[in-house]
Amino acid sequence: MTATRSSRVRALPALRNTRTTRWAGDEFARGAYSALAPGARPDDRARLAMPIGGRLLLAGEATSSDYPALVQGALLSGQRAAEAVRQLSGGGSARVVIIGAGSAGLAAARRLRSAFDVTILEARDRIGGRVWTADDMVAPVDLGAAWVTGRGDNPLVALARRSGARLVPMRWDTRVVVDARSGARAAPASVDRAEDDFQRAVTAGLDQSSPGWSLQRVIERGERTAGVDLQDPLGQWVIDREVDQEFGRAANALSSQAIGEGADLVGGEALPSTGMAALLTPLATGLTIRRGHVVREVDWGSRDIMVRTSGGDFRADYAICTLPLGVLKSDAVRFTPRLPESVRRSIERLGVGTLDKVVLHFDDVFWPEGAAELGIAGGSPDGWQCFVSLLEVTGEPILVGLRGGAAALRGEQQSDEDAVADALRALAHF
Repeated sequence: MTATRSSRVRALPALRNTRTTRWAGDEFARGAYSALAPGARPDDRARLAMPIGGRLLLAGEATSSDYPALVQGALLSGQRAAEAVRQLSGGGSARVVIIGAGSAGLAAARRLRSAFDVTILEARDRIGGRVWTADDMVAPVDLGAAWVTGRGDNPLVALARRSGARLVPMRWDTRVVVDARSGARAAPASVDRAEDDFQRAVTAGLDQSSPGWSLQRVIERGERTAGVDLQDPLGQWVIDREVDQEFGRAANALSSQAIGEGADLVGGEALPSTGMAALLTPLATGLTIRRGHVVREVDWGSRDIMVRTSGGDFRADYAICTLPLGVLKSDAVRFTPRLPESVRRSIERLGVGTLDKVVLHFDDVFWPEGAAELGIAGGSPDGWQCFVSLLEVTGEPILVGLRGGAAALRGEQQSDEDAVADALRALAHF
């Protein structure tokens, strides 16, 4: 088996370039996005969105009840925080410090810049936060947030138009899934049936669930009630795709409410031809952004808010903190006085998901023509089981492997070389 795999890997086209991510290990992210862990409720997000002490506000996708874990959720939360500052200040001029130059921070600053003295403090040497488009590849490739999800009512659509980006719809119906054990291609009808069985199990399980259930318990109960079996390789692949990759956590680490959380998304998914970072660039124009300023403490108990950073101290009348949930949970930034107990408890209850990527730029296309997604069912639970083709978006033979949840966390202990080698072994099935 080893010799066969090795020979098939060598038959793949040569690699021109690769990139890997480790979002859980990123000190300024500590995860990819938020999720409802067991015991958490959607109300926890609403609580984080409320003004604290009349002068401190939290923003970011974790505070969005309608679009959690999405870039539009972060953008809209920044606008919400900006409007709160306007109301709290009575509309008068004031000093505002915004912590983080990601989607939420840029959106907030854009709303306030005409009437307020606004300074953004950013730890990184770039803007975007968890929006990160690689600039060292032949074409734009997003290493973080990538999809414009729900194009029907999404502020990113207007930003794409403004930046000149083409939104390329993702054609998930063109996917190709192979069985890792036999190498046989799964019939499209079988893949559709497995996805239908997953949805039936979830629906049936939710009908009998209580808020304290985990999603794992919902699925297991739903399998019995609906009379479906998701234990075969194709069923497990669907669960990995719809749960571990979608939420960045396994089903037993998610609340039963996670899968129905947020507003309905209309309009499908698309990838911007310029990469996601280009959509945010117009928001940053004309703003005062202090890069390389790592925030250590937010003192909001004095007459002036004092934000202490690695590059100096900043006074303000109001502060908007857009730190990712993973950073808030880590206590890497001290709040003086401590955040209210209700806020701290919501931060503790909410979970953080991890979704990592491996980007592979080949010399040539070897996968089935027209396939937007490649799946490997029955492979290693720690391996790469899903790849997205960027051929239609970039015109280049680029695949992006996705690995979520516990598999992603274990994978972050690998070297870049080993992560790429694992991806190539998975792709040998094609």
